[in-house]
Amino acid sequence: MTNKSKNNNKTSFDIKAGLEFYTPSLLELISGDIRWNSLTKILEDRFHNYAQRHNLGERFHLRTTLYSIASSADKGDEANIQFLSFIDNVFKSLIIVLNENEKQLIKKNIADLLEYDEKFLNYLGELCVLNSIMVTGHYSLEKTEYRVKPNGKAIDFLFKNKQTEEDLLVEVVNIELRADKLLDHDITTKFLTSKLQDKLDETDKSGLINYVLVPVLWGGTDNVNNTLKVKEFYEQTRFHIDRVATPRVYMQLNRGQATYNKFGSILNCLTIDDEPLRPKKE
Repeated sequence: MTNKSKNNNKTSFDIKAGLEFYTPSLLELISGDIRWNSLTKILEDRFHNYAQRHNLGERFHLRTTLYSIASSADKGDEANIQFLSFIDNVFKSLIIVLNENEKQLIKKNIADLLEYDEKFLNYLGELCVLNSIMVTGHYSLEKTEYRVKPNGKAIDFLFKNKQTEEDLLVEVVNIELRADKLLDHDITTKFLTSKLQDKLDETDKSGLINYVLVPVLWGGTDNVNNTLKVKEFYEQTRFHIDRVATPRVYMQLNRGQATYNKFGSILNCLTIDDEPLRPKKE
């Protein structure tokens, strides 16, 4: 990442400056609990490793990360500038809807998101789902990485309904859409069933009454056709698996000169009928 956001003449790798410029709410929420020197060293080592593999002629897939997105935004990529604005709004919302104890609970989630690895969208998807549940005002966040059994698979979030005091266990599964898996309804059914059923099978759900798996589908800001194909698939087939919610997606919608960021149900992904990132204070 360059320092272009602060000084157009600088090109030094400056993670802190980039995050301060594009996602200040993220830094406000994690409130200084970042070891910048250590994080910079990790990222530089990984970049060096990628460069070596490239020079040796190795074939490998360089996955999207928060830092690659910020670097692209620094170069004027409007789609990634908008995506970073969306990310910052998610954290701006969480600052409002979470109490101090709940903010402490998600610090590891944020730290994981800052790691430069292949799971960036996984961590972001979890936080987006968390935000969409908390903005309703109906739930409190009780625990993260909750284990029903001591040696069991951890479930992402444990919520409590404020009115009924019933527990709600939410697991998030992030799925990157691929065009070759969406060629027709049969192929799409097999693809989604495999991804969702594998995630369900990881968790011992016996006795869990209020458990739901929330899929987050990532079609890419440069390939919305993947998302639209799955939207059409859900509308035409009424695809459903028990304990699995309707998928959530991120979309950039253009209306005239304005661009809207939207995170919500895939069935409503083309409408601007709500403001999911504008929570009300209680």
